[in-house]
Amino acid sequence: MSLACFDTLIGLSKVDYPCFNDAAPAGYSTSSSGYHLTDTDHGLSIIEACAFNGWALLQSAKAQAILETKSELRAALRNRYDGAITPFSGVIAQLTKTGYQASSKSFLGLRIRTKNQKGAKLVIKKLYLGMSVAGNYTVTVTSNDPLFVSPAPVVVTIAAANTMTEKVLTTQIELPLFSRTCEGTYLEYYLSFARNGALPVNNKITCCGASPGWMKHLTVSGFEAADNIATDGAFSSMAYGMAIDSYLACEELDWLCEAEELNAYHVKDVIARAQQMRGAAIAISGLIDEFSVTPCTGYQLDNLNSRRTALNMRSSELLTWISQNVPYGVTDCFICKPDGSFNRSKTLV
Repeated sequence: MSLACFDTLIGLSKVDYPCFNDAAPAGYSTSSSGYHLTDTDHGLSIIEACAFNGWALLQSAKAQAILETKSELRAALRNRYDGAITPFSGVIAQLTKTGYQASSKSFLGLRIRTKNQKGAKLVIKKLYLGMSVAGNYTVTVTSNDPLFVSPAPVVVTIAAANTMTEKVLTTQIELPLFSRTCEGTYLEYYLSFARNGALPVNNKITCCGASPGWMKHLTVSGFEAADNIATDGAFSSMAYGMAIDSYLACEELDWLCEAEELNAYHVKDVIARAQQMRGAAIAISGLIDEFSVTPCTGYQLDNLNSRRTALNMRSSELLTWISQNVPYGVTDCFICKPDGSFNRSKTLV
């Protein structure tokens, strides 16, 4: 998720400032929270005419505040919680092979079955295909999730038979490990291609009882079927000539943009206030750089510095509060850190 809701949480100003040298941008007053950078109490108060590019300064301050609140909130969450997703980055299914795998169906591929973990995703960087006949093979990605939008098909050009050909994806494929439409069943993805009469190389998903990190969050099976969604799929531990280079990640802030639906609007409101204060502090820094003593605001330089410090401190406090009050069940990206306490016990000697 792009966290697009962060872009409209606060606005630049409720009113236009004709005194600015630059023109007001479109949507300068748009604010889903009702807060603006130039609010008197918690923002930057501009009370006198000032001839400088004020809108550009406010826009830059808001953009920087959005970045900083995201990064500081991630840091605050990580300081309080451990990551719940087992780190994994590597190839799923083997690149080694022994001969060819017999197949009588038209389509081959991998089925990825998830365990419905909110915020988690599998990101595919590369595809590997090995077939008995050189040529172009088109890989599609589909799902049993009716809301999933399939990415553009990927064409893998195999120049030589009986080799695993690597295809680096120009656009990585992201497969969320959770869907609200599949909470009562398995969420599945199907990476498939038409074999066009060729046979796949004989490679396996895993070998020798190995349990790589992805197995805690996914099950992967190979299949051969009459269609590309494995309607009549025969699933097995064979990979049917395919492998994927991927990694597991977690969108740690995604739940924030769904706060209203989770009966946690107050959390989103606190983020808006933190973003407003951080943006106002950044704008003050811009004013100090613009003017040694700024006549625009009615403040002396010492007062501006003091206000900037207070706004930054309050913004950080609010973000820390959010990390301490994550609503239950909104994300599976975190688990509580182990208790560091210890108990005294007797020792037999």
